[in-house]
Amino acid sequence: MEKDRLKYLLENYVDGGLSGPELTELEEWYHQLNYGEQKLDQYIMEAGGQEVIINRMEESFKQRIRKPVNIKSISVRKMIAVAAAILLMLSAGLYFYQSRSANPANRILVDMEAAVIKPGGNKAVLTLANGKQINLETASDGQLAETGGVEIEKSADGQVFYKAISGTNHNGESNTISTPNGGQYQIILADGTRVWLNAASSLKYPTVFSGNERKVELIGEAYFEVKSNQESPFLVVSNKQTVKVLGTHFNIKAYPDESFVKTTLLEGRIMVSAERFPDAKILSPGQQAVFDGHQIDINKGDLKEAMAWKNGYFMFKDEDIYSIMNQVSRWYNVEVVYMGKFENKRFGGYVSRSKKITDLLDIMESTKGIHFKIEGRRVTVMR
Repeated sequence: MEKDRLKYLLENYVDGGLSGPELTELEEWYHQLNYGEQKLDQYIMEAGGQEVIINRMEESFKQRIRKPVNIKSISVRKMIAVAAAILLMLSAGLYFYQSRSANPANRILVDMEAAVIKPGGNKAVLTLANGKQINLETASDGQLAETGGVEIEKSADGQVFYKAISGTNHNGESNTISTPNGGQYQIILADGTRVWLNAASSLKYPTVFSGNERKVELIGEAYFEVKSNQESPFLVVSNKQTVKVLGTHFNIKAYPDESFVKTTLLEGRIMVSAERFPDAKILSPGQQAVFDGHQIDINKGDLKEAMAWKNGYFMFKDEDIYSIMNQVSRWYNVEVVYMGKFENKRFGGYVSRSKKITDLLDIMESTKGIHFKIEGRRVTVMR
């Protein structure tokens, strides 16, 4: 969001003057925020009023931006400080709606080696048809390879894209891009389709699409913006499920270690089918297909939850600790072990994926009945 636009929204928010669409715009910015802390600190210092910031923070969390506050009695300087408070709150990206314990002794047990645990970033390996592997994190920007009638290039902002070479024969080669635990990456396929890969995921695809279909194979989670082609449907095969589209935006979560394959449609229409199940399901925007290996159920989807990872944050909605720690394990590249059973522990909230692992675990630990210990790259969940 442009700085002037953000300033307008914040100033009018604290003055209670935002319209419904403007409040929605501010909330969307809130969920996608990824500021650098140093820049925010400077902004807050210029705005002044640290005490005001602290006093307003808790209330702003509870309001979650949707209910503007009438503060006409506050001075202009304090109004600016309140806006800074909102910025600080949003930049932290931390909010959980379970009751919090005031006991300061409830702290994560952390050893010195835990300092090496950092959030994930743009990391992936590209495997060419001849078996050659390219580490995309360390590879230089520009052309990576020329193979199968295409040029493969890496952009400065962490994307890989394919360009067909005119006048050459396309021999139907396939490449695979794989993200490790702690990695994510974006790729633009030869037909212009954009794919965002989450951590611990892989996508196998032809270097050039030909024939009457465009077929790719997914393990893990990815968001697709498929380039429209009425003559050549786009197929995504993942964990015994197939999604067929012409051109649309959707997210698929299909990790091998999870019980469900979830397909969430944002735009257009898609058809979801599965092996041994002849009846395909048609999804409309806002719907989610859940395949458990036995049947496909169609439900109303939560688009913000489905897109949270792509937009830079975790979002949990009454989610069990095992599902949450699966995501933590993938993104921070840690091993998770459990001391005891935790089936009744469920959480809701959101946290920026740019935060340290201790920030996330600390706020979860502040709810009653769960503790964490970090030893090297191992996280132990305890009572």
